[in-house]
Amino acid sequence: MTGIPIINVNNNCSTGSTALFMARQLIQGGVAECVLALGFEKMEKGGFGTKWNSDLL
Repeated sequence: MTGIPIINVNNNCSTGSTALFMARQLIQGGVAECVLALGFEKMEKGGFGTKWNSDLL
């Protein structure tokens, strides 16, 4: 609607680093002069052992 490109990525623990990589690529390629990179992680409550068998970790 505004002509501003928005890219949504969801790749588990590396969403923030992917956002930074893509922002850098856009600037280096001359596609954009200014970018906003945002990443976050949504995790379930508790440790890994509460969801998976701790013997497998």
